[in-house]
Amino acid sequence: MTQTRTSEPSPSRVSDLQVSVSVVAAWSRKLVVTVPGSRVRRVRDGVVAGIARRVRRPGFRKGHVPRWIVEREYAREIDRETLERVVEEAFREAVAREGLEPITEGAIEVLRWEGGASEADLVFAATFDVRPEIELKRLGGFRIVGPPVEVTE
Repeated sequence: MTQTRTSEPSPSRVSDLQVSVSVVAAWSRKLVVTVPGSRVRRVRDGVVAGIARRVRRPGFRKGHVPRWIVEREYAREIDRETLERVVEEAFREAVAREGLEPITEGAIEVLRWEGGASEADLVFAATFDVRPEIELKRLGGFRIVGPPVEVTE
């Protein structure tokens, strides 16, 4: 039982994410989110700038190390932090936009990402449980029948 729904941004809030929601089970959902490369690049630039402000290298004042040196020496850390920030931010935005209420932490799987300084899109999937909707058929009209109670002195 898998249903898929793709949503576009609502007119009240402009978002550049593409989100697809699949119903895996009655209580489980799978989001496939595509984050545009321009957004990933903006986050990556912020991560590089933050690291560059803290780096000390011989021959340079603190915070004045050229960007290309920072990117070359800290490429793995930059990619890891960029991925973490983009996925966390996009996941929260997609869940809010779709009106879902996760009750478990999502299992994230990166489906496609080039990494580095490329302008490629990031595509990831998140599978999580949501609060089940329980429909009660009858709320009243119950009668309790028990054995008669005999009162003595």
